[in-house]
Amino acid sequence: MEVYACLLGNWINLSNDPNCKIGERHLTPSQWLAEMWSLEPKEEKDSSEYIWIRYKSIDYRINPAFIQIVVE
Repeated sequence: MEVYACLLGNWINLSNDPNCKIGERHLTPSQWLAEMWSLEPKEEKDSSEYIWIRYKSIDYRINPAFIQIVVE
């Protein structure tokens, strides 16, 4: 599974950047995806209206509607 996000109008595969971090706890895209799909409730799970993303050394704050999971 790959995590894509619409950053500045372009759909980007976040999984391609080994330094990409998602959320307040700075998880990798694969860690973030595993946590979001987990059925166990977590106190620390990101739950705001926006998600923080660090991609290619640039910080973004986007609405979760601009994140897609792709299975190829």
